[in-house]
This record gives sequence, C-alpha cells and structure tokens, in this order.
Amino acid sequence: MLTTAQKKPYSAVTVTVERLTSEANPENDLSGIPDLVEVINLQDSGPTEAARAIRKKLKYGNLHRQLRALTLLDGLIQNAGPRFQRSFADEPLLERLRFCATAALSDPEVKKKCAELFRSWASDYKNVRGMERVASLYKVISSNPSNISIRLLTLSRNCPSARRLLPRRGRR
Repeated sequence: MLTTAQKKPYSAVTVTVERLTSEANPENDLSGIPDLVEVINLQDSGPTEAARAIRKKLKYGNLHRQLRALTLLDGLIQNAGPRFQRSFADEPLLERLRFCATAALSDPEVKKKCAELFRSWASDYKNVRGMERVASLYKVISSNPSNISIRLLTLSRNCPSARRLLPRRGRR
C-alpha cells in the first residue's frame, strides 16, 4: 500500500502569491500587498503559508518571479504587522534568502536586490522582537567575499570609473 506525504496548504495565500508574482505585475509594484495582508490575516497558518509560497518562488521561479517574491516579502514585513513578523521567518525561508544572496547560481539582479533588502532590514529591524534573524541576514553578504562584485556593480552604476574593476564576462 502506498502512503502519501502530508499535503502542504494551498489556499488563498498561495493563490494570491502566485498571482502577484506573475509577469503581469511590474517588478516593484506594491499594489497587491493590502490584499495579500488581508488573506494572510484570515488564516492561522497565513504567515507560514506566505513564507512557504515566497520561498518556492525564490527557489523555482524565473528572474521576474524571484524579484517579485523579494518585493512581496519586503512589503509584507513592512505592512503585515507584528504577528507576521514574529512567525514568517522559518529556517527554510532564511536559508533560501541566504542562498539567493550568495550563490554563484543566483542572478546578479537577485543578489543585488537581496543585498539592498538585507541592508535595509538590518537597520530597520535590529531591535524588533521576532525579527532578529531577519536583521542578521546582512551579515551573510557583508562577510562573503564573493559579494564584492555586487558591491562593485552597484558602485559602477553611480561611478563609471569603477566599471573597470568588474570582471568581464566571457574572459578568463
């Protein structure tokens, strides 16, 4: 007899995250956040399910969906309230965020967005109960030497002379 694994929740939270990460939504559009907050607050498992749905987008989504997932996560952290802040940051999501910020496989735009968010969260939430692990994500990028190219890429957009410090693609 075959046994089936416990099914993960698939409710309005997952459907809303799916809809808000689609290509139909601009990358930095925050207009769907109030609807998502409302749906999350209607369920006891809302924050956990939102974290899981966002983690899946970060893991399996294309570049647009990954960037949208990061935008949604930031919008939720800022707007969903203390209950969300205390309960969404499970270890699988934090590990996925660390991976997105540091892995060689991650797109440079995703790494850059993670760096910006981690920096912001570190200053905004360092003294907020339940957000300590999120605020400490910045340590991952500040201590990782492979992220020097992200910092140079950011700098090169503001300072053309820094472009010469970036590695050139296609050359060894």
